Amino acid sequence: MVDSGVDWSVIQHHVVRSIDAVITPSQQKLVWFGRRLQALGRCLLYVVLQKITLEIDSLVVSDGTISEVEALIGWETMSRPGINIVIRNMA
Repeated sequence: MVDSGVDWSVIQHHVVRSIDAVITPSQQKLVWFGRRLQALGRCLLYVVLQKITLEIDSLVVSDGTISEVEALIGWETMSRPGINIVIRNMA
């Protein structure tokens, strides 16, 4: 899921474990719906979207921290040069 209100990309710990991604220690803190959180670390993810591959530096958070989704692509990724956000009505 893409969230333009999130500065950093965020992923839940169980997802990182399931894909055997390497977690690098980090002291990064973030605010999530008014709560201060300590990231468990950071990991580098490669996400393929149509014809491009994005390298996304993501903060790893405890399971259940971000409800309803397992990962969020933050504004730091979506604001890169050459990335366009296209909104379509799927109704």
